[in-house]
Amino acid sequence: MVRCCVINCLSHNEKNKKISLFTLPKNPNIRKEWINVLSEVNGKDILSTSRVCELHFNPWDISRTYSCWSSTSSKTTLESTETAETKEV
Repeated sequence: MVRCCVINCLSHNEKNKKISLFTLPKNPNIRKEWINVLSEVNGKDILSTSRVCELHFNPWDISRTYSCWSSTSSKTTLESTETAETKEV
């Protein structure tokens, strides 16, 4: 089970609520900043594969995109893309 890496995060108590998790930024410089801040907040090092939940972002920092199409096999597929666009944790 993947969880938010922020210590004492309230999402750990949200059993039935869907909460989005975001990977760390791909840009190496920003990624390093996030790792430093998260490690300081948590009091221990975090992994580069850690996730941060949507509770640590402002709603306007999250871009949600949905699209729907039909494939050639007549199945309908829904794609959901969510990204967080801030350096704040």
